[in-house]
Amino acid sequence: GYEDRLVNFKNMEAEEVARRTMDGRQMFEKFIAGNGQTVKELTLDSSSVSSYAFYGALLPDTVTLRYASQIGRYAFSEVSDVKTVNIPNATIISQNSFDSASLVTINAEALKTIEQYAIRYCRRLKTINAPNLNKLTTSAIMACSQIEELYFPNLRHLALSALSMLPNLKKVTLGDVRVESKSIENCNALETLDVKTSSSIFIPTTLAKALIIRDITAVPTME
Repeated sequence: GYEDRLVNFKNMEAEEVARRTMDGRQMFEKFIAGNGQTVKELTLDSSSVSSYAFYGALLPDTVTLRYASQIGRYAFSEVSDVKTVNIPNATIISQNSFDSASLVTINAEALKTIEQYAIRYCRRLKTINAPNLNKLTTSAIMACSQIEELYFPNLRHLALSALSMLPNLKKVTLGDVRVESKSIENCNALETLDVKTSSSIFIPTTLAKALIIRDITAVPTME
């Protein structure tokens, strides 16, 4: 009777609400995942990026974090599809931040520090635009097979194995840093080392073309 029809109506209404909620959720998930046909870029204004923020996410081609000052641990680990990450105000990339098979370019003009294992196993990564970088910690950039050149003219601290397992790296430009025997490790294609230093330089045995020393105040020790 009437009560049965009322129950059926309420059930149908609940199902419709649930369906619409699910549809909305799926649309939102597709948007943030970059699956929509017109979604190619995601821009966020957050002041920081927490650890695991995008872990495992399917992202648009380009992600821009305009005001983030720090990229948290594992923030872009195992993400898919993203090719370019713009972090113009970030000063620190934390441990294990980037581990992506799709990533091609990182633009980080204000970057000062790349922490341990921060950029690793990015098999398509070609460009790290960080001209103001000051510090590279142990294994900061490792196992990125497509990188051919790194330009860090203001670097002041280069840890052991800071650059490691970069098989196609041909040229490195660094600031006033001490280059030790294992600072640049397993980079067997290295041809040119360009440094601004009055400290000491260990010349990699693979160096094939040139050692460039800029603006020295004293002749550095060479090994």
